[in-house]
Amino acid sequence: GVSPGHVALQWTRQQGFSSIPIVGATKLSQLEDNLKVIDVLLSDEQLQRLDEASAIPLGFPGDFFKEEAVKTNLFGGFYDKVEKRNS
Repeated sequence: GVSPGHVALQWTRQQGFSSIPIVGATKLSQLEDNLKVIDVLLSDEQLQRLDEASAIPLGFPGDFFKEEAVKTNLFGGFYDKVEKRNS
């Protein structure tokens, strides 16, 4: 098994380049322990379960900006042509 801390760090690492975990440590042993996360690999199923468990409703304005009519008005019909950095 792995520690909850290792799971959290690896889940963050596996989100892609849009998210980079910042590890803090006050002792060398803590840093060494955190670096062991390199040996942890979460399966797609585990990632999906963690995503679902941590999902929160965005509410306004997040939900508002996802509406098709709003995207059309904001981007003038070019929404699908804009490079998406959070994909």
